[in-house]
Amino acid sequence: MSQPILLKVYASIAGAAQGLADELREAVQDAVHADESPAETVTQDGPLVLVSFEGLYFPVEEAAACIKRHLTRETTGKMDVLDLENWTITRFTLQGGFMQERSGSLNNALDFNGF
Repeated sequence: MSQPILLKVYASIAGAAQGLADELREAVQDAVHADESPAETVTQDGPLVLVSFEGLYFPVEEAAACIKRHLTRETTGKMDVLDLENWTITRFTLQGGFMQERSGSLNNALDFNGF
């Protein structure tokens, strides 16, 4: 029987300092399903780091801290956390060496597309 999906986390990060993908894999290793590996949840394609997760638990604070440690002035991207239990979306926007966090209702998800 499969587990219910309570959280969805998607990220696309470009221009971060070396080592972000490895540190994120370590941070999420306890959250991934037994039939997956952290290498499937966090992938890297050249300078682009991607996160794709659906499950019960994801260490959002730890992942955000990893990303902050690897920010550069050239870093751009976002990490979206969809909490299906509380029906919220949180977006972490990365630009110019800074991370901004905003949250709102999933009912207004289209409004969050540009924030």
